[in-house]
Amino acid sequence: WRQSLIKEGNSVVWLSLGQEDGALESFCANLISTLQHAGVPLESDLLLLIERESLDGLLALASVMINTLARVSAPLYLMIDDFHFAVDPRISRLIQIVVDGAPAQLHIVLASRVNPNLKLGRLRAMAELTNPTILIVVDRIDLDTQITGTFNASDVPGLVSTDSRRELQTLLSQGARKVIITTIHKFGEAAGVLDD
Repeated sequence: WRQSLIKEGNSVVWLSLGQEDGALESFCANLISTLQHAGVPLESDLLLLIERESLDGLLALASVMINTLARVSAPLYLMIDDFHFAVDPRISRLIQIVVDGAPAQLHIVLASRVNPNLKLGRLRAMAELTNPTILIVVDRIDLDTQITGTFNASDVPGLVSTDSRRELQTLLSQGARKVIITTIHKFGEAAGVLDD
């Protein structure tokens, strides 16, 4: 999937987290560096904004990131792997703010072994996202089952858990506007582009 995106001329950046990235400062330093590597003109001294232990610094950092990302004209796919290592609750708050204010060309993919503490269901209520496709990719079948159960218990409309690569490919190629839960393994089985 990543290779297909790159072949199509999209910018794809990958941030793989480790245990040492659980603190906000480390996470932000790596996120800024990853985005800079993709050509996003962020200043390294943005970390000064979060030195204050307040929501204001977090909001300022998120605002600068969103406004800078809005000036990037080409689609940018930000893939954050092992998001479960981001244990500082301020990291989830930062990502929530970025997701809520993300420009249309920014696509964020989070891979995690636990259900991230993000309020993604409210994206459906936003006027400019009246009918999005939300793809939740997990790396284990038991996590697929757990997240599907959580979303079902919350009565999330349009929820689909895919049972096969073919079903995933059909949903994506038809532009299904749903919350799709799948395992990463189904992408490995896929040949070619899953969605135009």
